[in-house]
Amino acid sequence: MCESCNDYNELKEEAATFNDILIINFIDSYHNLTTKTLTSLYWAYSRCSLVRFYVKVDDDVFVNTEKVLKELYSNVTKYQNLLSGDCPVHMGPNRDKMSKYYVSKEMYPEKLWPPFCFGTSYIVGNYSLASILKVVSSTPVVHLEDASMGILANATGTVHAFRIGKWRWTIRPKTKPFDYTGCPSTYTVHNISPDQIKQLWDFCTLLKPPGVL
Repeated sequence: MCESCNDYNELKEEAATFNDILIINFIDSYHNLTTKTLTSLYWAYSRCSLVRFYVKVDDDVFVNTEKVLKELYSNVTKYQNLLSGDCPVHMGPNRDKMSKYYVSKEMYPEKLWPPFCFGTSYIVGNYSLASILKVVSSTPVVHLEDASMGILANATGTVHAFRIGKWRWTIRPKTKPFDYTGCPSTYTVHNISPDQIKQLWDFCTLLKPPGVL
């Protein structure tokens, strides 16, 4: 990102004011998503190595934190050693050259990805993250961040992807209203606007009456 760009200057101003933004020296693009995620996780682990869990969440995702924490603390030891979330099975690389998810056989020749969790939101236990970070420098990855986390987890030989039931509810399209009558039964709600996230958060934490998002 160039220092002359207005966005960059605004980010620096917000970072200086609130100390809530991590600015890293590379272009923030889809093809750099793996670099962005791993750098952020390394930064978090290097400064907060004693926390039990790290959560990666996209900005269009609502997280039902009370429900997530209840699940995690039902078996802390198990989740500290896992990569957890909405984890598909027997999923292979996209070979369509017109897709942004395209991965060539040269980049990744195998027919199936190792088990991974979709990148909209997932949890990495602290033991898992420590193991993953140790193999980053010696393990080839791809531009797809979630698949890359599965590749790295597989390379450790000890970290496994674990699907948490009813982890994600995806709303499509994002502009479509949806009724809600309380906190969602899922752990996360994906593909919603900032206003919808705020309304869900207010309802779940302040017990506001139901409405339409």
